[in-house]
Amino acid sequence: MRTHGKQKRRTWRKYHVSVDPVTHEVMALELTEANVHDCTVLPALLSTQKNVGTVYADGAYSFKDGFDAIAQSGGKPSIPVRGGTTLTRNNPSPGQKLRDEVLLISKQRPKSWRILSIKWLTLACQYRKKSAWRNNQSE
Repeated sequence: MRTHGKQKRRTWRKYHVSVDPVTHEVMALELTEANVHDCTVLPALLSTQKNVGTVYADGAYSFKDGFDAIAQSGGKPSIPVRGGTTLTRNNPSPGQKLRDEVLLISKQRPKSWRILSIKWLTLACQYRKKSAWRNNQSE
């Protein structure tokens, strides 16, 4: 917004949230600036958690470090892989093996991949409705 003199530059922040899909409890929370890429945050979100079930995320989290963090926490990824992705041939890390499994599922059975995406969206909508309900109750 510009008043007199210099123009103020607005910056924004991003919240990265880890939520238990059953209890809707927030398990971890990270606040980053706009210039921090999403893929660098996933290892920090999962570092405090053990025996993670399925990790639902969008394609911004589909990088090697993210898949390695999922493998280290004992989870299974449900993250769409980027276009043009190929299988890892030489000495894949545990995270790359998980990514290769997701890649095979998405290429061999694209319909099942859409079902996983719909499940992720349903969980996100349920969380929004429940948090909106809680906000209305507290007022």
